[in-house]
Amino acid sequence: MPQKAVLYLLLVVVGTILALRNPFAGVITFILINYLRPETLSSGFLVGVKIPFVVSMLIVISSVINSRFNTKALRSPILQSLFLLVISLWVSYDSAVNIVEGYFWTMEFTKIILFCFFLAMLTDTEEKLMKFLYANMIGGGLLAVWAFQQHFLGNDRLELVGGGSTNSSNGIAMLFLLLLPLFLYMISSERKIVKLCSFIVSGVLIADIVFTHSRSAFVGLIVMMPYFFIRYYGFKKYWLAILVIPVFLFAAYTTDLEGESYMDRINSMFDKGMEVDESASSRLVFWDAAWELYKQNPVFGVGMQQFKFNMGRILNDDKIVMDAHNTFILILVEGGFFGIIFFSLAIIFFFWELYKIRKYIRGHDCYKKVCNMSAMLEASVIGFLISGLAHSGTLIEYYYWFLITPAIMKEIYLIKN
Repeated sequence: MPQKAVLYLLLVVVGTILALRNPFAGVITFILINYLRPETLSSGFLVGVKIPFVVSMLIVISSVINSRFNTKALRSPILQSLFLLVISLWVSYDSAVNIVEGYFWTMEFTKIILFCFFLAMLTDTEEKLMKFLYANMIGGGLLAVWAFQQHFLGNDRLELVGGGSTNSSNGIAMLFLLLLPLFLYMISSERKIVKLCSFIVSGVLIADIVFTHSRSAFVGLIVMMPYFFIRYYGFKKYWLAILVIPVFLFAAYTTDLEGESYMDRINSMFDKGMEVDESASSRLVFWDAAWELYKQNPVFGVGMQQFKFNMGRILNDDKIVMDAHNTFILILVEGGFFGIIFFSLAIIFFFWELYKIRKYIRGHDCYKKVCNMSAMLEASVIGFLISGLAHSGTLIEYYYWFLITPAIMKEIYLIKN
């Protein structure tokens, strides 16, 4: 058995034992095993093992036994919007061309949102909130370092470094973009070890994003970084944000991938005559076809992960089985009008909840802390969504964890103050 598989199983066993007594320990275990996925760390030894499902069931059982629910968190409009999104996607399932795939992925999305509900109900103190953030740092940090090593071992664009919906170079770039503000935020930690590790991993994450040569992640990076610095440090230190942009532009122009420059890949999205990357210009074709598909099922859409099974019919080529390469277009086509509305409402309420928390605790001791955490969360979601304009991230579970965090913060900081 590979050593990494042994370490993974050890984490699961210890976490499971702790989860039986404390449901929140199960939450932390679940977060870690989603970063350190068996298919990426065990050389195929644990592929097909439903460990995350088993741990999630333990969280449910332990929560019921110990009766540790903070159901007030469910009043959050973010969670309510996501719940309605799940309902609308199950209605969309009725239009699925591939029933088996449609059921599987709709169920997967349901489980993602179900975990978000348990995360919100069980994270009811500031201490637990910080443990949640630290768990993301540990899991994401180890994945980032491993990805960095893989690049120098020949995996240039970090393909298959992540697992599940982040197993492609674009998917892992979206995840790293989501995590980067968290590490930048933790650089200000009072704990020296956290400060040092955050500083190092921040650099590793930026390098990993550049290594993926993901065009959308690059755009997300140069937008997200200035936003974070301005929100975190204020306009008085706006020069920090300005200095960030030329650094990434320089990296983009000088970093080559097998003789192909980063900017060539960006330009190829708009020049159909270029042969640098056929997948780039083909996105425009798929987006046009997506609109035609949406008009055929405008209300509830075609069903989860059914876009690729309908493309061949729209483009008169049965060999075409491709993703939409755009998070918003994908949810529009697969979830229809109601799908995109509920998906967008969750995002709108995310920013609204953070604004309300800051507004009502102004003058309290925790105000600065909440403002800094808000800046981090906003930058994470903004970077992720911008990256999602050229890649489909509807099933990347980590995004939803960050998206529902304001519901947790509201109960901890706003209600109690």
